[in-house]
Amino acid sequence: MIENRIRLVIIGALHVGGPMSGEQLSEASGIGAGYLYPALFTMEDQGLVTGEWENGPAPRRRIFGLRPRHTRPAS
Repeated sequence: MIENRIRLVIIGALHVGGPMSGEQLSEASGIGAGYLYPALFTMEDQGLVTGEWENGPAPRRRIFGLRPRHTRPAS
């Protein structure tokens, strides 16, 4: 039950704010890292969100975004 609420908050934050790092997403959603990252990784495995490493100087960040509608992850 809590996991579904966390997912809805994550989807809402990404819908409103666009792609963002986990730290930014935590600040925008109010979800702590201990709940946020496991949910993000599960959602990524399920094809609900995308996660890509940011190019640039260290420290690199993983940027999460919503997967475009009607697309599926590559098998």
